[in-house]
Amino acid sequence: MRKICLLSLTLASLTAILCACGNTNTATDSENKKESSQTTVSKSTSTNGKTETSTTNSETVKRTETSSDLNETENTSETNAEIAETESSSELSAEIPVTEDNKETNAEPVINHQLNLDLLSDIGLNYDEIAGKRGKRLDIFSDAGGFSYLFKNGSGTYGWPISAVYEEGNWPKDANGNFIKIEDLPKPNAEKKCGIIKNIKTENLLLGITDVMTVSEIEKIYGIKCVDTKSADGWNGWKYVSTFLYGDIEINIYTNEEGKIALDSEVDLLKKD
Repeated sequence: MRKICLLSLTLASLTAILCACGNTNTATDSENKKESSQTTVSKSTSTNGKTETSTTNSETVKRTETSSDLNETENTSETNAEIAETESSSELSAEIPVTEDNKETNAEPVINHQLNLDLLSDIGLNYDEIAGKRGKRLDIFSDAGGFSYLFKNGSGTYGWPISAVYEEGNWPKDANGNFIKIEDLPKPNAEKKCGIIKNIKTENLLLGITDVMTVSEIEKIYGIKCVDTKSADGWNGWKYVSTFLYGDIEINIYTNEEGKIALDSEVDLLKKD
């Protein structure tokens, strides 16, 4: 009898133990199913982009996707704004008629035509004043009734009469009684003023000239009066000479075509008495 009771107790204990194990496995399965359900929700959230999520990872995905959507929306808005602005500008341009005032041109820059007043002001200066203005003397030439001097920064040759250099008929001599060379002649007397400048290029007096101009054009553009055009009698190989006046200065321009001033024409300036 006792053995039967012990056997019954043993079976009861085993049954209790087995039941406990069964409950533990059931709880474990339940937890696993719950976790699986959470994972599924997380996957569902990252796939469908819903607003509520059960995990931190799915929240991060949601924020990233939302930020991406915002950036894409902003980029699209900017692109649409640029397209709209371009279309608006095109429409505005099409509406504005092209006129002489607003059309683009390729006109050449305006050339400033004027007399070289700085050059004209050399007439009436003495030798030292011109040397100070035009630089070192480079050469000296014997000229009809006088001497002409070439300066480093001059625009022609500057002339003085013989009487400004020495007494006519008495060419200077050195200490040994020999006639001195022309380059050793004394400079013109300070009281004697430069009265003539020769061998001037047209472009150095008529600033801005770029092509042949008629005498009437020179008068109108440069504001100097032409008083005569006549034969140059072959002087220096020229056929004609046109004479203009600027104050008390006579401007002689030598040409090969009557009444036409060319770039290769030659100019002389002469102080009028």
